[in-house]
Amino acid sequence: MDGLVSNFANLQATVTAKPHYRSVICRHVRVWHDVGVLSYCSSSSSTPVAQFIAAKPLSPDCNSFAIEIINEGRECCISIGLCPSDYRANNQPGWKPNSVGYHADDGGIFVESGHTDTNEETCHKGDIMVCEADFQKHKLYFYKNYELMATVRATTPVESWHPAVGMHSPGESVRLLQKEPWQ
Repeated sequence: MDGLVSNFANLQATVTAKPHYRSVICRHVRVWHDVGVLSYCSSSSSTPVAQFIAAKPLSPDCNSFAIEIINEGRECCISIGLCPSDYRANNQPGWKPNSVGYHADDGGIFVESGHTDTNEETCHKGDIMVCEADFQKHKLYFYKNYELMATVRATTPVESWHPAVGMHSPGESVRLLQKEPWQ
């Protein structure tokens, strides 16, 4: 019996751990940890904003993150951006103070407001959206398919902002393309 227990312990040690995507806020989002997929998941008739906000802020060692849109859902109201760890419910990145976001449905770059004066290219199924922070220049960059769409000057220290993904219509799904910001 001791040999069986020893073999089992050796087998457990050789099995690699599946990834686990950590968040400080996970509202109305279903997470498939084995493949890094987030999907809008709400039973509410009011269609609240889904939020997946990383447990740790960006850092000089991990200064960007990207998502791939795998399903546009009903309206493609998908966004990426940065916000504080205690971001208010039912808000896309960029809609409230100390946050910024790039929105797929209208190409809007939202900076601490529910309104935008800047609209870049919209994003659709298969597109990759990237958010990058330059800690020395205090600037944020948003990309679509690795082509620069917008540069935003950070108004508060970037070190306090957490990666965030927002979704706002049934059927929306994205794939997280890096594990680091979510570990």
